[in-house]
Amino acid sequence: MAEDVLQDCLIDMYRRWDRISSGEANPLGYAVRVMGSKTANHRRTAWSRKVSTTDDAASLDHTEGNEVDGVHNRLVVAEALSRLSPRQRQVVALHYLLDMPVADISRDLGRPLGSITSDLTRARKHLRLELGGGGAVDE
Repeated sequence: MAEDVLQDCLIDMYRRWDRISSGEANPLGYAVRVMGSKTANHRRTAWSRKVSTTDDAASLDHTEGNEVDGVHNRLVVAEALSRLSPRQRQVVALHYLLDMPVADISRDLGRPLGSITSDLTRARKHLRLELGGGGAVDE
């Protein structure tokens, strides 16, 4: 899915490159906004809900402890993230996956800094409760 979303984003940017590359525009900010909306749109389409199946029984038999635990942990985190609001999920993804500072997220999304900080704080609290961590989450 990520590759499809990225490809759609790059196509949109290519089509609008004259406007994006002007001195006033911020190409990274534009890409972040497009990626956020494309991801939301992609999740809503029926195509992304299709499940691929296999007749290869050997591929279903592979159960190493570490890999199974890793998959389980990813599923638990994905489930907790899915319970966040779309805005909170977007802020968490930009801050932790793209390692963006809160000020940059605010500028790129065109939202007030306090709104971004509030979304991030609420998302952290929700994830802490969902994932059973009682300790502080790194800032």
